[in-house]
Amino acid sequence: MAEDLRQGRKKVWVHSIFEKAVNLEAEGHLYTLLATEKETLLPEDKEYLGVPGSAYADIKNFKTIKSVSGEAVYLREHRIQIGEAYFFFSEPVVFFPDAFFQIKDLPKGNRAGISKGLIRFDTFLPEIAKDKGAGAGLFYMDYFGAENRGSGGFQIQKDCLQTELEKRLAQVCDLLRVRGSERELAKIVSRTVGAGVGLTPSADDFFCGMFLAMNCLEWETVKKAVEAGIREAVGKKRTTRVSEEMLLFHVGHLFPRIYLKLAEAFLTGGGDMEKVMERLSKVGHSSGIDMACGMAAAFRIFMGVCEGGDCVEKNCGSKKCVF
Repeated sequence: MAEDLRQGRKKVWVHSIFEKAVNLEAEGHLYTLLATEKETLLPEDKEYLGVPGSAYADIKNFKTIKSVSGEAVYLREHRIQIGEAYFFFSEPVVFFPDAFFQIKDLPKGNRAGISKGLIRFDTFLPEIAKDKGAGAGLFYMDYFGAENRGSGGFQIQKDCLQTELEKRLAQVCDLLRVRGSERELAKIVSRTVGAGVGLTPSADDFFCGMFLAMNCLEWETVKKAVEAGIREAVGKKRTTRVSEEMLLFHVGHLFPRIYLKLAEAFLTGGGDMEKVMERLSKVGHSSGIDMACGMAAAFRIFMGVCEGGDCVEKNCGSKKCVF
């Protein structure tokens, strides 16, 4: 973005402002400036969340931003100007272009390992999600609560947005369980994208986790239907601009490092599950938990359904079946 500004190829302006983030828009793409309390932020630091198209600024400098939405962003020699604030960029210190990764070298799943991973996930989820309020976490505990024996939802008064979110996510999960038509699945996914609250609505985060799990398990026909639904929804502008960017990264088979760590935890019987979920709880307000619940839902449903038939009662014989 800075190079495009330097060459005069793009016009950049402030899209939205938050307590610790400023989104900049340039020709339909969003870039994010994030606040950190560390001068140098590395991928192994807990504050590092692997956000694509992002840069980090010391929180003291970040607080000098006094801009408003729609304000133009300028390049001044080796710095960009936002309002009256200036930010210098240093490639090895500020930018982390490797925020999203392809699935690579993840262990192959099996029934015993995924079952243990789900048990550990269900054990940690209520405690970690208790302060997040409604969202996909509450849906997961409500929908799978009976079979989880005791990890039912919190006593939260549901508003119309939460009720509609749970209704639509339940339709998606129901179709996956009964091997409904791919066309119907794509249709329901498309109308569910954008449901819930947040800069990245809960349903969108849920689908990101679900899509990653489907990639791990090579659930090809279903994955294509979910992808088709997401792309249709993005094309029809059914969600926020920030969420559109996130969804397109995922359907392009690029995933944040911490999301891949969660997938690895599921596939290895819950190893490091608590540590990973604690880290995820810091992603957005509820985005990390919403995503984790989408991943858990896909793994849980896949335990009963695969490309070849019903794996719960018998060995289906499918070459694509991981069990």
